[in-house]
Amino acid sequence: MKNAKRELGMLKIYVEKYLLYLRQNNASPYTVQIRHVGLKLFQRFCETRQVQSVFDIDYAVIDAFARYVRYEYIGKHKQGLCASTQNNYFATVRAFFLFLAENNLLLYNPAERLTYTKGGRKLPAYVLSKTDAVQIFEHLRTTTLYGLRSRAIVELLYSSGLRKKELANLKIYDLAFENGVVHVRQGKGGHDRFVPVTERALFWLRRWFNEGHKKYSQKQASEYLFIRKDGSLLGAAAVSRIAGNAISRAHIGKIGGCHLFRHSMATAMLEAGADVRYVQEMLGHRRISTTERYTRVDRSFLKAMHNRFHPLTADGSASLTNQSTAAATQPINRETPAKEDFKDAYLKRKIFYPLAESPFYAAFVGHIEACQARGWSVQSIYTHSFRLLSFIRYLAERGFKEITTITRTDLEAYREFIFQYRKPNGAPLSFASQSQYLITMRVFFSTLAEEGRILCNIASGIKLPKLGRTLPQVILSTTEVEKLLGLPDMTIHSGRRARAILETFYATGLRLKEATLLKIADIDFERGLVYVASGKGEKDRYVPITSRALGVLTDYIANRKEKSAYLFAGPFGKLTGDAIQDIVKRHIRQLFGEKKIRGACHVLRHTFATHLLEAGCDTRLIQEMLGHASLETTQRYTHVSIRRLKEVHTAAFQRIYKRA
Repeated sequence: MKNAKRELGMLKIYVEKYLLYLRQNNASPYTVQIRHVGLKLFQRFCETRQVQSVFDIDYAVIDAFARYVRYEYIGKHKQGLCASTQNNYFATVRAFFLFLAENNLLLYNPAERLTYTKGGRKLPAYVLSKTDAVQIFEHLRTTTLYGLRSRAIVELLYSSGLRKKELANLKIYDLAFENGVVHVRQGKGGHDRFVPVTERALFWLRRWFNEGHKKYSQKQASEYLFIRKDGSLLGAAAVSRIAGNAISRAHIGKIGGCHLFRHSMATAMLEAGADVRYVQEMLGHRRISTTERYTRVDRSFLKAMHNRFHPLTADGSASLTNQSTAAATQPINRETPAKEDFKDAYLKRKIFYPLAESPFYAAFVGHIEACQARGWSVQSIYTHSFRLLSFIRYLAERGFKEITTITRTDLEAYREFIFQYRKPNGAPLSFASQSQYLITMRVFFSTLAEEGRILCNIASGIKLPKLGRTLPQVILSTTEVEKLLGLPDMTIHSGRRARAILETFYATGLRLKEATLLKIADIDFERGLVYVASGKGEKDRYVPITSRALGVLTDYIANRKEKSAYLFAGPFGKLTGDAIQDIVKRHIRQLFGEKKIRGACHVLRHTFATHLLEAGCDTRLIQEMLGHASLETTQRYTHVSIRRLKEVHTAAFQRIYKRA
């Protein structure tokens, strides 16, 4: 026991050695603090898991720590950690053990396989429009010194995009009124920079300095620009509260703090045509890739192209678009839905129960936990485990008792089994489905090999079936779309809701799940944009929406009785995906009769993309609107766009015959 305590005490010594190494390498105090906090969490984890020695920390301990951070740890706000915070902890542990391995304090690096949580591409949840900014400024009472200081702070935040800590640490001599610039000293990463300030912001900064700062500094002289009544430094936390209060009191339906002003400044400059390199310099980003995330938010060009090529943008709907959008822009808090724990999800679907007595239960659970540690989504793990369960049942029916007794020949037999398998209706599995089952099996054996449960990955050479290219089943013409949108009865609530759903799908090309989770606060009625939060792959994006669709949404929101924050709601809360799918399917069937239509909502998504492409819209812009990770996925619509293909074909042969 004494030896165990002494060896765990070595972990504390190693941590101190690592922190000293960071200080010697000129790491910022903030970086050292973050690393210290992360390593303290790791130390507590080791103690609670009764890890006997620092030398007992292996891959399994690191994987357990990853699961703890992702799914078990509860932060100070009584919630789980977001992906970026999780990755901060993982980066700390990875860097720490890399340091130990490189300095020969450990024989190997047990954290080398620790992967980051997939957080997707996150965009700012809100961006302030010019109207929003003016409304925030005008709601501040500048007749008091407190209000005057708040006005100077938010004006400077919006003008220069400073970080809250950078603004809080500004000193009087850092502000050059005659040159209209502010000198940011020791910003993030220890970098200095000069940032321009607008004349409007300089006006309020002068007023604060001449009226407020001089009075507050009478009790205690201070060189800092923003101070309290007693002359002490205001601090970053107070700056954040002032910014957040200013936004909430303006009642613009958006929430945020200092970073909202920073995001809005960058977005506004890019939309006005500023070069991304200059915006990078003003924001103090070390890498231009960090600044380029705002080019995803630079929606003016995307919106202009959407208006130019979407078939319904030329169709006026003045009676709807001229209505007041007050009901649509009411302040609604954006609530982040809690992530469902993967074990809870499985138990609800009773997926664990058939495995309780299986000899493969431990291998199954270990594999699922490994997928969990890699940051897979709940839905991905569920579908993956469903296919894996089928494979395990196949093994159990053939008398296998141990994973180690399975051979490559047995896996080839399983491949033949799923090829010969017939569904209850007598149809075989599609090659796409067969491929998914084989991929599941390959990933399973890859994990077993990594964990040392088997000597080698015997599934690594299993070939997948060759997949053909399938095209969407149904693409509506513009005439059919007009007929479809005219079907709902606009005199009743359910008809207005159905029309709003149909218009939204065709105007934006959203996926079904994205539309299900859409909230009223996600619709920017002023800019004509829809904010899609955590789309496929956990990626955020902005999608333009037609003025006609906005008019229909305004009418629907103004007359609906549901109080839900979700855009498409019923008496018991937000509509489920099945309910929305049924609404769309019912109206499409009115056009095509009882013909079987698969993925009704996806029909409108395919139609949206095809019509944009046929109108001449660039494929890369359509990729951005649809949220495709790969351009190849979007290019499938070039095969659907037969009208465009015929135009090219006709034009080419006209030139050929003319030459002849």
